[in-house]
Amino acid sequence: MGRKCLSVRPGSWQKFKRFHFSFNVSERDKANLKNVKRFTRHLQNSNIIRLDISVTSYSSWINPLLDVQGSYDTIRLYLDAFRQVGRAREARALLRPDPSVKLKEIEDLTESASVKTEAIAIASGWRRYYEDWVENLKRGRLMETPFTRESSPLPIPMEQDEETEEEFQVYTILDSRIRRDCNNGTFYLEYKVDWSLDYPSWEPFGNVVPGCEELVEEFHARYPDKPNLATLTQLEEQMRQNVL
Repeated sequence: MGRKCLSVRPGSWQKFKRFHFSFNVSERDKANLKNVKRFTRHLQNSNIIRLDISVTSYSSWINPLLDVQGSYDTIRLYLDAFRQVGRAREARALLRPDPSVKLKEIEDLTESASVKTEAIAIASGWRRYYEDWVENLKRGRLMETPFTRESSPLPIPMEQDEETEEEFQVYTILDSRIRRDCNNGTFYLEYKVDWSLDYPSWEPFGNVVPGCEELVEEFHARYPDKPNLATLTQLEEQMRQNVL
């Protein structure tokens, strides 16, 4: 396809973004943490497809257990800042170096039962925290549906620009279908969108138009028998007649 649709709907670009944050963490570097919190505050109404975070922490490992616990505690401060994000359908954090590797070494090499127990407890506590963090972002803090219209964020002054982002592009429309809401019985039209940076997904008509009218027209020109707005209107009319 020669044409690309950069945004499925004007004003909703946040929902079709993939964010990748990469930063160094330190309990002494409060300015860095301040920047992260400043940015995530502006994503409170955003619905993100994927959120990747790369965290690099530094430790002397002089006292391995205390240093691992300290690293996890500092990393939590940064990850907790992302709980302000409206919603992230997929979120993950990559830790460098991975403290769990150090904990595994301690478990394998130590002969002290108490040290081994403490290492297991630290590892278990981190797993519970991380699973809750991922689920919290997936569930989101937005009260609206995943496809609610959102406004674009304001420009954010950053002391250090450590965020990179990629635009999800729509290359073509693959399919269309009519679905029925099981709660209120209403019908709605969906299009299967072919993304440049993700697998195809079904999106409501309101997320595709306005923004990708030409791609929709091309799709229906190729597949005139596929459901369209006229099909939806006919079903709605039949439903009204049945009610009457």
